[in-house]
Amino acid sequence: MLRKMKLLFAILLASVLMTACGQKGDLYIPAAPEANQQAQSDANTAKKAQEKSEQTEQ
Repeated sequence: MLRKMKLLFAILLASVLMTACGQKGDLYIPAAPEANQQAQSDANTAKKAQEKSEQTEQ
């Protein structure tokens, strides 16, 4: 009886561990949010403008 209970526990534990692996399917990198892309674009534009003004000062 104890042996059957150990076997049942092992099978249940293995099945729980296998089903708790997370998202099914291929791994992927999620797309960046639109607001983040806009902020990066604004930062790049400001940086270019600053570099241009520094070049004209010299």
